[in-house]
Amino acid sequence: HPDIHAFQQKALIPKKPLVFRHGAGSPTSQLSAAAKWFTQDDSGRRVLTDHVTNFNDWPFPYELVQSSPQKRDAVISFRDWLMQSSAISDQIMAGILQTAITEGEGRQFSQLYGPLLLLVKALEFNRLQDSKRLSTLELYIAQALLSDLPQPLQDDLRTPELVRRAGKGDVYSSSIWLGTEPTYTPLHRDPNPNLFCQLCGSKSLRILPPAI
Repeated sequence: HPDIHAFQQKALIPKKPLVFRHGAGSPTSQLSAAAKWFTQDDSGRRVLTDHVTNFNDWPFPYELVQSSPQKRDAVISFRDWLMQSSAISDQIMAGILQTAITEGEGRQFSQLYGPLLLLVKALEFNRLQDSKRLSTLELYIAQALLSDLPQPLQDDLRTPELVRRAGKGDVYSSSIWLGTEPTYTPLHRDPNPNLFCQLCGSKSLRILPPAI
């Protein structure tokens, strides 16, 4: 349980970044999603648990990276791989991808909506690509509002005590990002104080002075 007053004096009031180390009062430790959403398969890879994949049909907003010829080829290969499946759901997702391929030509990022199953299939596809040393797909769920998640998944991401008590207790917005590796977010400025919690894997953050 972090010292709320110390956090206010050290970070919130002077508007300075603060890192919570794992196991040292980190707000992430209060989020049950970190333990309930991810596990490891027999080969040691991180995979989604049944608790999450029970909602494979749930729609999510995605971003698809087509920033190079190799990445675009990976998207096309993924579409073709889905088309070869006998499952109707896979063929429907191939159609969603085809629209993104067509509309996203010449752009680095494409936005689309698809079921959680699309990410599950993308992870499976990337494992196959890795084994063949071929270019992998960059696809991720981006800025999915927590309020739009199924209720059991919302319950795993309750607002940490730090957010409820350090300021006014209001939350402008909360979202989750979930995707293949590696993914990145372009340089941007957040309009409000931001609490970033890493649930699985790792992320490098580059923070610049406000004047820049």
